[in-house]
Amino acid sequence: MKMKSIFVTFIIITITLLLITTCGPFDPFEISGLNNSFIAYVVNYGGNNVSAYSVGNNGTLTAHPGSPFTVSTAPRAISITPDSSCLYVTNSGANNVSAFSIGSNGALTGIDGSPFSCGSGPRGIVRVPLR
Repeated sequence: MKMKSIFVTFIIITITLLLITTCGPFDPFEISGLNNSFIAYVVNYGGNNVSAYSVGNNGTLTAHPGSPFTVSTAPRAISITPDSSCLYVTNSGANNVSAFSIGSNGALTGIDGSPFSCGSGPRGIVRVPLR
């Protein structure tokens, strides 16, 4: 029971951090071409995948077709580009970052060369625009 409580807390913190770190002139869940529909992506540490959910007008979540999408071992953090074209996931158990393009329907497709090696045990990711 304690592990389930820790997992739920982790998911809540992850979603909160996603919302905080993606504040800007765009909606992080809006995917072009979906008629103002929204997609929510959730990193699943124990499942080694990312779940995608269609978000209803009343806030309900419905599993997105093709979800979950496989990543490497022990995914920890997720980030989406400002134009909602790419999604990145840090994988702390594999020391790499999975990279996906986001389709017009919200589906994820691995980017060539993904996953990309990085330092030991990555647990966060931030996108910073270049000047």
